[in-house]
Amino acid sequence: MNFDNYRVEDLPQLSEEDQKKPYAKYYYEGRTEITDPEILEAIRPGNPMPLEDALSAEDLIRLLEPGCPQPKIGYCVRPDGIGYSCACVKMPGVTMEMRDWYMPWVYGDPGLRYKIWYPGSHEIHYHNLAVEDMGWGMCDIFQGERPDMKELGFDRDPHEVNPRVIKVLARNARLRLQTEDINAQKGFVALCHLIWEIPGGTEQWSFSWTGAHFVNGRLQNRLAPDEVVTEDMARLSAAHLFYEYTRQTELLPKLFAEYGQDKGPKEPPQWPERITSALK
Repeated sequence: MNFDNYRVEDLPQLSEEDQKKPYAKYYYEGRTEITDPEILEAIRPGNPMPLEDALSAEDLIRLLEPGCPQPKIGYCVRPDGIGYSCACVKMPGVTMEMRDWYMPWVYGDPGLRYKIWYPGSHEIHYHNLAVEDMGWGMCDIFQGERPDMKELGFDRDPHEVNPRVIKVLARNARLRLQTEDINAQKGFVALCHLIWEIPGGTEQWSFSWTGAHFVNGRLQNRLAPDEVVTEDMARLSAAHLFYEYTRQTELLPKLFAEYGQDKGPKEPPQWPERITSALK
């Protein structure tokens, strides 16, 4: 998909089987467009944020302190070569019950139910493996197990620091373009979501550091010797986060109202053979 010139008419056609499913209608809605001028400016090409506004893992715990200023949204490439992206999305009407329900429900039909979250970008979701386009081509995203709070640098329970903090979700992941070597040791990314309670819903602050992983409460540079994270890659990561969760804000209340009684399968789908047989 062309993320700067997104058109619903360019969406890949669903299979005949998927077209018959009642929630296929949500796929053909496409993504939810962003109209907020501040967000559009933050993800504009050639408009990186000042480097001093880029946060690191050590800053996360300080963000929870009551009265701490909200982080600056946008993107940049840090002097150490790590790409930084930050997105903040208010999600009125979206509860944690809905969010906790959604992924188990997706696992009941991991292709179409994941596609409707971000049509044209999301492809399918297995256990700790997502297939999606971050803006530079379809990727296998090996998500790994979620790091614990100590690994993220939280020396205290986030909820105890600030009762408005509902949940902290993070990953040490590896992205690989499906056109590249599946075993290449590059494409590492650290991702963290801070989810806050707001009147009538939730708010999410999302951070990604392309070329790094969380290690003992700090960011460890994981760039390969020949790996370059471009400014546009950081920009597209930020844009993806904004569009992904703007879409979820619109979609989740509708899906939960229709399908909330379906709790999904007991076990998530396992990786396909094309992955397991190729990994060393």
